[in-house]
Amino acid sequence: FDEFQRFKHHPAIAKYLRDGERLSFGARAIAKGGLRSLPKQQFLGGLLIGCDAGTLNMGKIKGTHTAMKSGMLSAEAVYQQLAKG
Repeated sequence: FDEFQRFKHHPAIAKYLRDGERLSFGARAIAKGGLRSLPKQQFLGGLLIGCDAGTLNMGKIKGTHTAMKSGMLSAEAVYQQLAKG
């Protein structure tokens, strides 16, 4: 949030937003577009899980259970790798 606020107040961006009017408010941005729009969820040294991984079911606008499940699956995969050494 803080970084986005800084971005909006940068002189190069603020000139486009000046005198603007909010049309609606929202709590978060929704990434939608199916499997092709999902980010790579695993990379060397890290995982994207939960809402950051784009696991929202757009048809039902539900994501809590899929976000939690991605965390559970990630924990299992990390544990298996740690157990292997």
